[in-house]
Amino acid sequence: MIENITARAVEGRLVLSWAAATVFRAITVQVAADIEFTKTRRQFVLPAGTSGCSLDLGPGLWYYRIGGLHGQEEEGEVIWAGIYQPVRLAATRAVLPAVEGRLMITSTQAIDGGVRLATNLKEPYLVFVDYSKDEGVPASTSRTFYIRDWGRGDLTVRGLSAGTDYFF
Repeated sequence: MIENITARAVEGRLVLSWAAATVFRAITVQVAADIEFTKTRRQFVLPAGTSGCSLDLGPGLWYYRIGGLHGQEEEGEVIWAGIYQPVRLAATRAVLPAVEGRLMITSTQAIDGGVRLATNLKEPYLVFVDYSKDEGVPASTSRTFYIRDWGRGDLTVRGLSAGTDYFF
């Protein structure tokens, strides 16, 4: 569990601090321009034990949430502390465009209790998969999983119910 979260604007930067009452594999901070985390979203992964960060995001209102990677080294769920009210940043430079980080899914395969997503990537990477029963995958109704692929070219999302429609 992540608690005692504070946020403030310092010289145009979003400065966050927190305490982690649980040992996580890593900490992730997600920021966006809207409360459902669908606009200008950015995600940062920090080492376990980190208790704060300073982010240079550019001017505007920034919503934020902090989560811990809970599970195995290869896969698990992000346990979010919640979605917090925005912090207004006044910076002298413009907001940098988000780096396109969407993963190309070439095919899907239903499996018992989940879905396998083919990426055909042969390089190692860590991916965060948001899914929801609601179209648009709003943060208020989504769950986030992390999966590390060492170059197999596919990801397996587990814990899904058969006969249910999910959006990714």
